[in-house]
Amino acid sequence: MNELLKKADELKSSFKLKEAVEVYQEYFKIDKTSNKAYANAGLCYFLLKDYDMAYEMFSISLHLSKDNDDLVNVYKNTLAIILGKEYSFETVKEKDMIIDNYFEIMEIIVEKGNIEAGFKLFDIFLNQINEAQWFIDPDNQYRVIVVVCGLGDIETAEIMTTNLMKRTQYSWQGLGAFGAVLEAKGDEKQAKEVLERAMFQGGEGSPRFMTNVLKANARMI
Repeated sequence: MNELLKKADELKSSFKLKEAVEVYQEYFKIDKTSNKAYANAGLCYFLLKDYDMAYEMFSISLHLSKDNDDLVNVYKNTLAIILGKEYSFETVKEKDMIIDNYFEIMEIIVEKGNIEAGFKLFDIFLNQINEAQWFIDPDNQYRVIVVVCGLGDIETAEIMTTNLMKRTQYSWQGLGAFGAVLEAKGDEKQAKEVLERAMFQGGEGSPRFMTNVLKANARMI
């Protein structure tokens, strides 16, 4: 039984997602008590864009979890929004932390090309950050601009980038946002130059998703 679960987890870590969910389903025939296994299966289905199955897996995981895992709860709520089901963020413990998790999931959805779901989630996300300090952080402003570019709203992204660059005195976050805008406009050569400058300026402080823009948004979690 443990070997089966180990194999499923290894397949997931190797991003062999279709094979992973098949092994997870085999495992669930033997053991239906592991909330972590259901959460991992849910993540695989999520990345495969099988949102109905992902929702089911995360729901089972939460039912089995004693602590009502916040991240799994956010995944379930995000999928509920996409699928038109009821959702609630009232059960989460820390507002800023959960917004960061929620936004990271939205980043994946936009990067995977689900623009319709991206717009729906972004509208709800804006309502969430009105009650938090999350958006004050320049790192998070940069992330929002990258997502806005991914949604195709280049005009808004340019306005936000100008404000960020003025506010942070041309920080790496501002340069990174400018590079994302250039890339969205199709100027890949200049975008690469600007992003490389931003990474050099940011050093170890540059976030993990900076390199993802250079890699054409190929990030997986």
